[in-house]
Amino acid sequence: MDGVHGLQVGDHNAQHNLFLSASSPETMMAGQPLRIRPGQPRNESAFGPVYEAAGGAAFLGEALGEVYDEGPGLVQHFSGGPGGEPAVICALYEHAPVAVAQEVWNALRMVSRGASGGGTPGLGFPTADQTGQPAFIGTETVLIELTGGSWGSGSLIQADGRWRWRPHVRFDSQAYQDQDTWSARTEEMDLRLRVATRIPSHSDGLRITGTSRSRMLAALSTTGLVGVITGLAARYGLEPGELSWQETPEPVGYNDTLRAAYQLMVTGPDSRTALHAALWFTLPHAYQPARAIVDLSIDFDAIRPGSSGATPAYVPADLKVTPSELVGFLSSAWQAAMVLPLVGIEDVIDLPPTGPPRLEFYIQNRRPENSGGPRILRTLDMVDLSAFGPTRRAQITDLAVGITFPLGLSARETSRIARQAMTRMAEDYAFTDAETAEI
Repeated sequence: MDGVHGLQVGDHNAQHNLFLSASSPETMMAGQPLRIRPGQPRNESAFGPVYEAAGGAAFLGEALGEVYDEGPGLVQHFSGGPGGEPAVICALYEHAPVAVAQEVWNALRMVSRGASGGGTPGLGFPTADQTGQPAFIGTETVLIELTGGSWGSGSLIQADGRWRWRPHVRFDSQAYQDQDTWSARTEEMDLRLRVATRIPSHSDGLRITGTSRSRMLAALSTTGLVGVITGLAARYGLEPGELSWQETPEPVGYNDTLRAAYQLMVTGPDSRTALHAALWFTLPHAYQPARAIVDLSIDFDAIRPGSSGATPAYVPADLKVTPSELVGFLSSAWQAAMVLPLVGIEDVIDLPPTGPPRLEFYIQNRRPENSGGPRILRTLDMVDLSAFGPTRRAQITDLAVGITFPLGLSARETSRIARQAMTRMAEDYAFTDAETAEI
């Protein structure tokens, strides 16, 4: 089907009844009712076939106005015919038009309307080239693919009588925003695994209270994060005991009506901290997104003191963090990062979006070879990535991957995406067998 801009009007005689304007003498003489007004020049040949395919005047009724610009495309409203309902025909510039129920169109326009990029500028328009696209997108539709918005590709979904925007999962190689944001005093430790999330949203008046902290701590127990830490400690021969989250004191952590910070620790045989987990969360404020960071830091010398005094230091092979442990941490920390907003809101999915949520996963060497410290470590001596084959890189210090994602993912979904993210990260860092690896 032709696009919208740059179209030539089709055969005038064939389109005569469809495209005569209300003031045309021919229309008044023929007594024909107005159906599609011409609006901006050359839109008729694109909108006309969609109008007919959706049921024409009997279903869409008469045009309520001319075609006009909105967000990333063009729109025209219709009154609804005897057998139909009020509707719009919309089209991205240079794309085929789509007929949509007025109720669906209103829902699309109202997503975060008033916020920067809200409505159709951020979300885009329904796409006409999705598989099985009906001639008319009605109110019974539960998922509508969108394209052309500044927030990236996504869907408008209907559940429990409500419409929400759901961005598509996307991976990227631009993970750097939160590699050093906040940090516990674990610089003396060897390896840090970090999950950092940002949830762009606009919400006024959110506060962290004692009640909401209790709600968040209760929900943390369902994420599996403590289980991952306990399992790693057990494999290392440590005695973690009953782990529980405690508030992180200042100046490392701040706990007030805007911020929450928690930690837990597992000590090694000589009472040094061997595993240290930390949580940080800040509510959205002053154009800043909601932010949550989950860290797990590991000191291999505290796990097995005096393994070697060599440089680079030797990490016993059985202490390396495995791919399945990396996936387990990423998935459970992701779930925990989505629980942290519960200190300010009862359901994270209710945060009005101003863009897509994004996660950055880091594998960070805290004692790299160029640090000049007394204890030097190589990253691939601490994490076992051999399943991805050798790397073409001469040296790897830190690894990272970015993930755009929708809110409300289940543990099963985050685990599946975590495995895909590991593969994407291995590809980015030139591991030769990343595409075929099974983890």
